[in-house]
Amino acid sequence: MEQTKKQNQEVVKSDSGELETIADRIKSLAQKHEGNAVQLLEILRVLESLHSQICNDLFQPAMPNSRHALFDLLRNIEANGGWPYIYRIKLKDLLQNLEASDLANLQFAPKLPEQIDASDISGKDPSGK
Repeated sequence: MEQTKKQNQEVVKSDSGELETIADRIKSLAQKHEGNAVQLLEILRVLESLHSQICNDLFQPAMPNSRHALFDLLRNIEANGGWPYIYRIKLKDLLQNLEASDLANLQFAPKLPEQIDASDISGKDPSGK
């Protein structure tokens, strides 16, 4: 059992350099697209998809099947930064860069039938002007 722990630690150390290289390439790609929200969003989507695939297809099946192994995993999670989390931006954070006049013109919900007036349908001023 102790031998397996040492082997796992050695694998993690050897993989950390490769992971750093991948992380640096992703950061470089993101910096290349700085200011381009659409491209940056695509990078985030790929990362989220990759996170989901690794979690569902590889991590879940690798979960420990004994109390001792589960304890070791939980101890590792606690000691090394907790559980990975993919943050999702909130709508209010997206809107913070809009000017007040733009924000006032946003309509978040469709109007109910009783809220619709003639100008909404015809595009003309209801007074006929």
